[in-house]
Amino acid sequence: WTLRPGSCAAPLFVQAEDFAHAGKTWTVRKQSTPYAPDSGLKHLAGASGGQGVAWKVVQISKAGRYFVWVRHTVMRGGKIGPFLVSLKQGDKLLAKAAFDTKPPAKPPRYIHRYDFNRFEADLPAGPVRIEITKLPPVHCPGWTRYVDCLALTTDGKYVPKATDFQPKIWL
Repeated sequence: WTLRPGSCAAPLFVQAEDFAHAGKTWTVRKQSTPYAPDSGLKHLAGASGGQGVAWKVVQISKAGRYFVWVRHTVMRGGKIGPFLVSLKQGDKLLAKAAFDTKPPAKPPRYIHRYDFNRFEADLPAGPVRIEITKLPPVHCPGWTRYVDCLALTTDGKYVPKATDFQPKIWL
């Protein structure tokens, strides 16, 4: 991704494995499949472990309309692992969106794949708490409810790719 002259600032990128969580409701797991590489080779997993919330506070430098991209797994065979992403400042809910609530329109070629999906939020400047909450069913199959990363941007034309955030190797 290249910053265009006159465009917004670079996206605010957040690895899901950096979210705090209580107990074993969410866990950090290494990526183990070669056909669905992720942005940091780890992800936040929530297919088991009971009801729970994972959270991270980010600093929003400028108030405005943001496009919040969430990269997560989708599975073949109609299997889902629904979760909710909420943005809050203090006790005020700023925006929320549910993900993986129904099977993808185009099934993955293999067992699963990572998809980017987005929602919009009007965010104030300052600290914003991002929460990821499990939706029913709390326990779900296999590779569902694996969250890789989030990207927040004010550029409505930006569409993230995992390679935007992967470590670069220069030869």
